[in-house]
Amino acid sequence: MLAGAVRSTCILGLVDRPLCIAFVLGAFTGDWQLALPLGIIIELCWLDVIELGSVIPPYAGLTFLLAFPLCRHFGMMSPGQAILPLLLSLLAACAAAWCERQQRLALNPMIAAVSPTSQLGGLSPERAVLSAGLRRALVQFLLYTVSFGVISIVLFLFQKNGNMPSLAGISWHELYGVALLGALLSLRTHQAYCVLVGGLTILMIIIWGSH
Repeated sequence: MLAGAVRSTCILGLVDRPLCIAFVLGAFTGDWQLALPLGIIIELCWLDVIELGSVIPPYAGLTFLLAFPLCRHFGMMSPGQAILPLLLSLLAACAAAWCERQQRLALNPMIAAVSPTSQLGGLSPERAVLSAGLRRALVQFLLYTVSFGVISIVLFLFQKNGNMPSLAGISWHELYGVALLGALLSLRTHQAYCVLVGGLTILMIIIWGSH
């Protein structure tokens, strides 16, 4: 599919991983205390997110690029305050994957117009890939803008009414424990699932006892 071809022409490796983005923005802003915890949590949530073949996983990098600036803008720096923008950003990342899936389907008819040489009156492969890449970039930019605006409005309304959801007393380490769900599920073995259930049980007991 053309959208897959576009993505394979711009291989970024680990650069688009949440933890790598967290290091870059942490160094740029100096806000390491927020950047690194968010990067670690998002990285653990989707540790097995790999764009391979026809698989279109949620955009893990998009989650960080939404959650980090939103948390800074609204002053939501503590772990309990960061949960709401983090969850909303995770949903936006899933929406981005759905949009790319629809875009791939919309680009499929272009395959019939591709000609090995543009002299035959068809569309050259280079122009097809460029066209598909530009469309994908525009869609993703619009999606990010809309997601940022919608989440900002939601957070603003909560903040204005003075009832911003927050879990007082929760720590980053407890959120790390919850985010480990993704890391364990990525192993896809019965032993990992047993460890997951046991770990969640112990974590719930610890959290319940501490509060």
